[in-house]
Amino acid sequence: MRWLVLLSILGCASAPTPAPADPSDPPEGSETELLRPRDAPGEIAGLGDTIRRLEDLAARSSEPAPILIRLAEALQERAAAHSRAEMTALDASFEEPAEARGASEARAQEHATARLADLEEARRVLESIEPSSSAFDEAREARFWLLAERREWESESLEAARELLERETRPSLVSAAHLRLAEHFFIEADLEAALEGYDRVLATEGADQQTRAYASYKRAWVLYNLSRFEDADRAFADVITLAEGNPGGPQLVREAAKDRIRVHVSLQSSPERVLTVITESTEDAELRATLANRYEQMLRDTGQLAAADAFRAALLR
Repeated sequence: MRWLVLLSILGCASAPTPAPADPSDPPEGSETELLRPRDAPGEIAGLGDTIRRLEDLAARSSEPAPILIRLAEALQERAAAHSRAEMTALDASFEEPAEARGASEARAQEHATARLADLEEARRVLESIEPSSSAFDEAREARFWLLAERREWESESLEAARELLERETRPSLVSAAHLRLAEHFFIEADLEAALEGYDRVLATEGADQQTRAYASYKRAWVLYNLSRFEDADRAFADVITLAEGNPGGPQLVREAAKDRIRVHVSLQSSPERVLTVITESTEDAELRATLANRYEQMLRDTGQLAAADAFRAALLR
C-alpha cells in the first residue's frame, strides 16, 4: 500500500526509460556545476556593460587588483551566459527542419567562440596581477578554479593544484587541490590513485561540505568501477547525507539515488531491499517512481526478466 502513489505515477508514464548509461559516463551536470554551483548568469548585454565599467575602473585605479578579480568573475559569468545561449540555440536547431538549422547552428557556434574568448580573457586578467599585490593570493585562488573550466588547460590546472598543496593550509583549498588531482586520475582510469585522492579530500579536516559530498560521489563511482559494489552502495548513501542543505545538494542527491539503483542491479538485490533503498534515498514520490521504473528497466535491459517481474510483483503487494 505504501507504494500505491508510486504505482499510479508509474502507470501514467508515457515515455519508456532509456537504457542505462555506460558506468564511465559523467553525471548530469558538469563537475563545476556539481562542485561549485553558481546562480543563473545574467544577460549577456548587461554583463557586457558591467565588464566595460570594471575595465574603466581598473584602468583609472592606483590599486587595480581587487577590481581585476571582479572583472575576471564577470567575464566568467558572461562565459556561462554564452554557454547557456549556445545550448538554447542547439536545442532550437534540433526542433527545426534540416534545411532551416543553419542559422541556429551558426548562433550556437558564435556563442561557443565567445565563451572561450571570455574564459581566456579572464585568465589573462588574473595572471596580470603581480605577486607584490595584496590581492595576489586571491587572484591565484581564482585562477586555480578558472583553469578547471577547460580541458585544454589540464596540465596547468594540475600544476596549480600541486602548488596549492605545497603552500596552502586552508582546508577549503587543500581539499579542492586533492579533488582536482583525484579527478585527473579518474579521467585517466587510474582508479586506485583516484580513490586515494578522494579519500584525502574526505580526510581533510574542515573541508567544506559540498566538496566532501562531491568527492564522496566520485569515490562511490570508483568503488563501483572496481566492482566493490557493497562499498559503492554505502558511499552513494553517504553522498545523500552529506549533500543535504548544500547549494548543489538536490542534484547530487538525485544522481546518487539513481546510481544506488544501478549498484543494486549489479548486487542482484532482493525486491524488498531495493524498495528499502528507494525509500531511504528520497521522500519525493515522483523521484521514487523514477527510481523504481529505472531499476525495473535496467533489469530487463540486462536480461534479468524474472527479477524484473519479481520486483513488479513486490510493488503490487
